[in-house]
Amino acid sequence: MKYIDINTFDKKSRNGGVWTLLDANVADRIVRQALEPGVEVEKLLIPVKYIKEGEFLVIVQASTERAVQIMRCHKRYVDILPDRRTGGIKIFIDGDKIEPVVESYDFVDERDKTEQEIIEDMIATGYITREEWNKYSKPESCKDLPLVKLDISSYSSPDVPECIISISEVNQNFSKAAKLVDEEKEIVIMKHNKPKYVILEYDKYMEYMKQINENR
Repeated sequence: MKYIDINTFDKKSRNGGVWTLLDANVADRIVRQALEPGVEVEKLLIPVKYIKEGEFLVIVQASTERAVQIMRCHKRYVDILPDRRTGGIKIFIDGDKIEPVVESYDFVDERDKTEQEIIEDMIATGYITREEWNKYSKPESCKDLPLVKLDISSYSSPDVPECIISISEVNQNFSKAAKLVDEEKEIVIMKHNKPKYVILEYDKYMEYMKQINENR
């Protein structure tokens, strides 16, 4: 299996999109292989296309083996970090902030729509072409795709302010983070979908320090 580095991923995702395989966790693979002895690894992994469109990351899942869907999430709720172990990348997304474009549909368990109707819904979004569907919905066509780890977790807390930004976005564009601080006086930086750091305007920081000293 091969991986894709963060710079190549960024370039391709901004230029039409990049196809990868969703790297399932080890436990999922073991269970699937136990249920289906001899099953090819590619059938355990979902072909996923990532597209960076303006302020959003669009995610297209195309597989008849697993559920298909198209969703998007604002980049402030997305972390894309290098995986030092593999040389690839890990993507962390706040599941509470995902917006469905085409709802998840399982070809095996659901029959509300025909397979062709589902495919047409996907293609109508403009995020996947018929040629891409015909190619990547077949496991044998996905053997050379790079693996990407994707973690979609729900994180919501009334204690976390609305003005948050991912650490990936701060690393890429600190001036944007500074501008947000100018506007909001403070921002929370998310790492792995959890609040990790806070940046304060200096006057706000001094105000907090004064309150702390008075309460001692």
